[in-house]
Amino acid sequence: MRILQIAVLLWALDLTGSVVPAAAQEHASGPPARRLRLFLDCSDDVCDFDYLKREMAWVDWVRDRADADVNVLVTTRDTGADGTEATFFVMRPRGGGPSADTLVVFSPSTASEDDERKLIHRTLAALIARDAITRPGAEGLNVSFVNPDESSDTHGVAVKDPWNHWVYKLSTNGYLNGEKSYRSISLYSALSGTRVTEANKVGASVSQNYSQNEYEFDNGSRFTSVTRSWSARGQWVRSFSPKWSAGFSTGAYSSSFSNTDRSIRIGPALEYDFFPYSESSRRSLTLGYQINLSQVHYEMETLYGKLSEELVAQELDMSMALRHPWGTVDVRASLNQYLHDPSKYRVTTSGSFDLKLWKGFSLGGYGFVARIRDQLSLPRGDATNTEVLARRRQLATAFQYSTSFGISYSFGSIFDSVVNQRLQNTFGGI
Repeated sequence: MRILQIAVLLWALDLTGSVVPAAAQEHASGPPARRLRLFLDCSDDVCDFDYLKREMAWVDWVRDRADADVNVLVTTRDTGADGTEATFFVMRPRGGGPSADTLVVFSPSTASEDDERKLIHRTLAALIARDAITRPGAEGLNVSFVNPDESSDTHGVAVKDPWNHWVYKLSTNGYLNGEKSYRSISLYSALSGTRVTEANKVGASVSQNYSQNEYEFDNGSRFTSVTRSWSARGQWVRSFSPKWSAGFSTGAYSSSFSNTDRSIRIGPALEYDFFPYSESSRRSLTLGYQINLSQVHYEMETLYGKLSEELVAQELDMSMALRHPWGTVDVRASLNQYLHDPSKYRVTTSGSFDLKLWKGFSLGGYGFVARIRDQLSLPRGDATNTEVLARRRQLATAFQYSTSFGISYSFGSIFDSVVNQRLQNTFGGI
């Protein structure tokens, strides 16, 4: 990581002997009369804006990219070792460097939130250093580097991995909520192991969930609702080219809500990305197909008179994701169909968007809709009122949907550099 930091800093200050960009040459003849204006397009989960604004007070932060000299879009992806890959896309409509460039940095799974925000700060500062060097106040710009421990691996020497890229994760959590006449308990635990390289991806996981709700009525009687589930799955994925991949998956699960005592499935899959997978943090358009063979045992006899059965199903998926300065768009559609009876199928479509249409105006929304014709596990007989109200049993339905929509418009000062947290915890946000 320290090697990367050195390279970034040298690159940012143009000390490698490369030709100074044309935009920078223009500034050399007459430096701008104001400080650099920066717009950072990054989710609050990734970027700590209060921290960044305090640490980078030498730029003017603006609320809209149309007012910025430099726009930076930050996208992230999970790495195979449960770390994070952050990609910085830099656009300079009025900056001092090239019109656009890209930089990728990595944060390990062991990094704390403070480590991650410091990495983002160092990367962002290095990226725009050359844009600020010709601006007012540039005399205060300095680059320093703390000499690393000589015993550490800072020279790019290959280090033997005793775990051979395998990463394991164990998690468990509990939830308790209640009052005089109601109590809710939920317990969840999971174990996973993954090995991810450029050529292959192998992983397996197991999990279980237990939920219990107790109600006490005025007459002193009690009602208890319990749902249980567990699942296990494994997968192997092989990369064949920048756009093609194939794999094999297997899984098992049990769910009292779905009337499934146990279900075991196995099957292959194939996927094609119209863009190279290396660009997936910014854009992807994938088409995937898989076939699954399942053996299912039910807790109660189903509507179709089955206590167990073997099923073969096919699934076709299409997914599109775009991350650009003008906003984000995610769309997915899938078709799942049983081959023994094509009339048993499910079509699902979902999408979300967050668009910056023009200065100060944003449009966002989410939608999900499903056409359902594949509820083979529904138990015979009507559900009781308590089973319906407590959600203990899956009910017959022909569709599901959910949606949300919102617009926002902001106006006034273009600057957004001031941080003031006084009484934030007492009053909350405005």
